[in-house]
Amino acid sequence: MNHSDEPAAPAATQPPPARRKGLWHLLLPALLLPLWMGLGYAGIELTWRLHLAGHPQDVGHTLDYWRRGMDGPRFLMLIPPMVGALPLAMLIANAIMHRVGPARGAGPEAAAHYAASQRALRNFAAFIVTGSAAAAIIGAWLG
Repeated sequence: MNHSDEPAAPAATQPPPARRKGLWHLLLPALLLPLWMGLGYAGIELTWRLHLAGHPQDVGHTLDYWRRGMDGPRFLMLIPPMVGALPLAMLIANAIMHRVGPARGAGPEAAAHYAASQRALRNFAAFIVTGSAAAAIIGAWLG
């Protein structure tokens, strides 16, 4: 039997086509970091305002409150908003990068890959943001 008579390998065993990556993809981390920091700060600020609604004695004493040291409620007011902001920043950065033609790629494969990745990231974000928001609310309430 020669090589021309051999059957082709099934599609499942063939490696996926390589994605085209260029210098445009270096823009993604440059977008992601400021988005993450900005959304994280907004989440922390929202958590702090929620804390002040339940603890009016801390109004005007922000530095005094945070200088008392890190405990459970303060940890919950800081870390979960930053964790929850990351998948949101990833969704926004991906959407911005999708608008950049050279970074997006061409063809139906690129559009299908973008749609599938955003759908998976949205599902992940829904889980993470919900848990992070619940933890931050508990921290604001206990603080």
